[in-house]
Amino acid sequence: MNNNNAVNSLFKMSSDKAFYAFLLCSLILSVSLSLVMLSNHADTAIRQVQTEVRQTEARLGVSNLGQFLRTRLVLLKDLAQYPVLANGVMGSDISRASLSDFLGEYRILGKKEPLSLYNVLGEPVYRSGQLSLVAGEESDWLEQLLDGRLPHAVMLQRDAQLFSFVIAVPIEYNGFTEGVLVAEFDTDLANLLALDLSNQAQAVELSGQWVDYSNAATDAEYDVLHNTQMPGTDIHVSLMISQSTIDDSVFAFIVELGQAIFIGLSLSFLLLLFFGRQLLLNPFKRLQTSEQMIKKAKSDLS
Repeated sequence: MNNNNAVNSLFKMSSDKAFYAFLLCSLILSVSLSLVMLSNHADTAIRQVQTEVRQTEARLGVSNLGQFLRTRLVLLKDLAQYPVLANGVMGSDISRASLSDFLGEYRILGKKEPLSLYNVLGEPVYRSGQLSLVAGEESDWLEQLLDGRLPHAVMLQRDAQLFSFVIAVPIEYNGFTEGVLVAEFDTDLANLLALDLSNQAQAVELSGQWVDYSNAATDAEYDVLHNTQMPGTDIHVSLMISQSTIDDSVFAFIVELGQAIFIGLSLSFLLLLFFGRQLLLNPFKRLQTSEQMIKKAKSDLS
């Protein structure tokens, strides 16, 4: 009996209550379906978009670093072809004095960089600044350059968050290597790669014969964004991003999208409530009132 009364009362709801109940159920149903569809299909799509954006940024960063190294390699090799350098590493004190005059104010890309020259015996014959080379490492690449086993050598030096690339090229005379030209270039590695090297969410690994650097956390799992070797060098570069960073980014994007959907549907609900009252509910209530008045008038006449 109680159940029948509840059902009857439900179907005997006033037009106001029925209208509001319809709008409220529509809002709940729309939001629920939207969130279910969003959670089922948006995760994969957003994850793919986020990964592609990061990969594009990674390729651009690697391209910047590659251009940085290639430009300086070309300029150093051009400088090494000047006869005054070959005369300086082979000749007398007078030749070396001319070498000092030539290189004393020499600028590479508008900046005076530390330069060093070594003769065929591996002895320094000129220095315009102190190179930050690792002890014991110099003899290795210097010997290979002087023996003609290397076209050039690239080293990465690090002091805390300060980086510099040391580039060495051979000085040749009549097809024979007579010395080595070495230059050191201070490098804003974070700016070139467009990375915050102190943040291990995005990591970079640089490896080569005289290059070894990584800021990756040992206990984190990473997805590789871009993995390649720098053209013209033995440096291998790998840019990675932690899986948790992608997951957090995707979750945050889904939450924002869900909030936007909820706000949009809520505004639609309010508009429908306002216009529905004016265009549907109020005319219907007036019609009901008129019908009741007519019935009452008929009953009074009878």
